[in-house]
Amino acid sequence: MGQAPLAMEILNPTGQIIKSNKAWQQRWGINEEKAKEVTASYNMLDDPQIVELGIAPQVQKAFAGEPVILTMIEYSGQRAAKDVDMPGLQVKTVWIQCHLFPVKDKQNEIEFVVNTYNDLSAQIIANQERERILTLSKDLISIAGTDGYLKYVNPVWEPTLGYSAKELLEHPFLDFIHPEDQERTKQEL
Repeated sequence: MGQAPLAMEILNPTGQIIKSNKAWQQRWGINEEKAKEVTASYNMLDDPQIVELGIAPQVQKAFAGEPVILTMIEYSGQRAAKDVDMPGLQVKTVWIQCHLFPVKDKQNEIEFVVNTYNDLSAQIIANQERERILTLSKDLISIAGTDGYLKYVNPVWEPTLGYSAKELLEHPFLDFIHPEDQERTKQEL
């Protein structure tokens, strides 16, 4: 666990963190000393953000013995710090997807729950930046599929060509190319 590249925590059956790894500390941007304070105060089953984000039922399934992959969430580290009564703690906000795996003993009782974090923050930020560029561009930008249909057109297409985005995406893009240019366009594809 100590050398694992993924942020990991082990929680007891009542939801408290009993162990975390260095990657977990890095994920939240805290040192080992602060990690001890956080883990002593945090309980996943009582986390108000988990309730507000609508994933409490999924988390409860994991603590009832079922492996669970949570939906992606934007988790506020600052909010969590306040919730565990450590408001001065500077903790990152991240987009994460957690994988919760209950580990059972010989009597089939939950011994602990392993939580691994898949940090999607960089991917989300890149997607937001791409979307911003595509939306704000004054140029006609599209994404075409190998099936001959446009998959995306930026907002400039509609006023420039007079077709709605819906129309442009519902028809093969060759339908919008002048008949004299269609053969040459097919060759370029």
